[in-house]
Amino acid sequence: MIRVATMVEKPSVLIIGDSISMGYTPLVKELTAGRLDVERIKPNGGDSANVLAHLDEWIAGRPMAAIHFNCGLHDLKRDRKTGALQQPLEVYVRNLREIIRRLRENTAARLIWATITPVMDERHRKVKEFDRLESDVRAYNAAALEVVREAGLDVNDLHAAVEREGVEECICEDGVHMTPKGDLALARAVVICLLGVSPPANISR
Repeated sequence: MIRVATMVEKPSVLIIGDSISMGYTPLVKELTAGRLDVERIKPNGGDSANVLAHLDEWIAGRPMAAIHFNCGLHDLKRDRKTGALQQPLEVYVRNLREIIRRLRENTAARLIWATITPVMDERHRKVKEFDRLESDVRAYNAAALEVVREAGLDVNDLHAAVEREGVEECICEDGVHMTPKGDLALARAVVICLLGVSPPANISR
């Protein structure tokens, strides 16, 4: 939980993630208005290799109280013809260890790992030229959890947050991105993780 100082000196939070975080970050900002200064990296964070390539510039000059970070949905993309993964599991694990090492070395922020959100295989397959499989999501989440728990990081289980609200209602027809209900479920999970309390229900969506 982040201690909220004053309305003038709001603790800063940086969100690092892919397009899923693009959906929930505006709601997190709204739900924490007046309490936290929430920022997100401007681009899509992409896979773990891309996070590593740009991490130093993303955190440079940012005195953050917390960094909420995630990668994985791009790592586990599968070539439909060959089955090859964009970043094999062992590479993903190695990259994640290095991401954590660099964050620890270059910031005093509270580090929060967010689990990979669910995918719906058949919906995804109908609209994408590559595959994402829920079985891979679970395998990558399990491996990541071993790494981050070993490192003593906090965990925000966004996968479970979507499951609690109902995967079919939270995920769009593309099988991966969130509906408004899904974005809200994730935003509330992030706020609870950051502040330790449930946010109000009355927001713009």
